[in-house]
Amino acid sequence: MLILQLMILYTEVLYLSIATMEEHTDVMDYLLTKGAIPSQGVISAIIKVNVKILEKLFEYGATARGDYSEDPVALVVCGAIEAYEPNYNKAPPKEQDLLKYVEMLKFLLEHDGNLML
Repeated sequence: MLILQLMILYTEVLYLSIATMEEHTDVMDYLLTKGAIPSQGVISAIIKVNVKILEKLFEYGATARGDYSEDPVALVVCGAIEAYEPNYNKAPPKEQDLLKYVEMLKFLLEHDGNLML
């Protein structure tokens, strides 16, 4: 029985992560109303630099601090550096893209994100 419960949990995590990465908010809503763990999509939302999806996950109970493999605030900062540092990215940055990182960082800090990088 424990193995079955673990398999179901893993499947929910996998599906929520895929739905987040593909920005399928209808699937996310379905999974989250069926008990998927909202924090499991936070890293995917940050990777996609999608503040709207991040906000949705927080509406369902995700937090800026928790059992993440990476600190969400640090991940946003590192993503912004990689996107705009000429040694990482030769394409000139677009201001609207930079604003997405700023908006995401602001959101996380307003929701008790870890400022100690």
